[in-house]
Amino acid sequence: MHTDTFAMKKRNALIVIAFILLAGLQLSTSARATPAPAFTLPEIHSMESLSLADYQGKVIYLDFWASWCGPCRKSLPLMNEVYKRLEDKGFMVIAINLDENRELGLKFLENQPLDYPIVFDKTKSVPGKYQLEAMPSAYLIDKKGTIRAIHKGFKEKDLSKIETQITFLLDE
Repeated sequence: MHTDTFAMKKRNALIVIAFILLAGLQLSTSARATPAPAFTLPEIHSMESLSLADYQGKVIYLDFWASWCGPCRKSLPLMNEVYKRLEDKGFMVIAINLDENRELGLKFLENQPLDYPIVFDKTKSVPGKYQLEAMPSAYLIDKKGTIRAIHKGFKEKDLSKIETQITFLLDE
């Protein structure tokens, strides 16, 4: 009986180690672990400057969106729920609005209030820094400011995977 317990503990430990290694591999291969480009943009409501550096030391989900983007309309409120669950653990969402004008983003937000910061990129300078290829796109940035995962597009079924990646980075 003692050897059965030992074997079970060993097996469980190996499963946990394999999960950690695979999670780390998933995070590093999807983004090549590059430094997140710095930016400062106005918050969409107050127009006060907000910098990526303001959130140094937090795990950040940097989300590019526009009011015309159908998948964005789905992802924003779902990420708001994730944000509310993990905010106290050091998690932050920053949403960068890429609408042609600020009013389009504000109109969308009237019906969909969000608890995390939303900035407006009037000059559309930040997407180039991040080599944005699809809408929506999100960049998962670790506490050291390194991009660890890139999510192109959004499917609700991927939300648990995204939350697992966030939790993994929060625990690092």
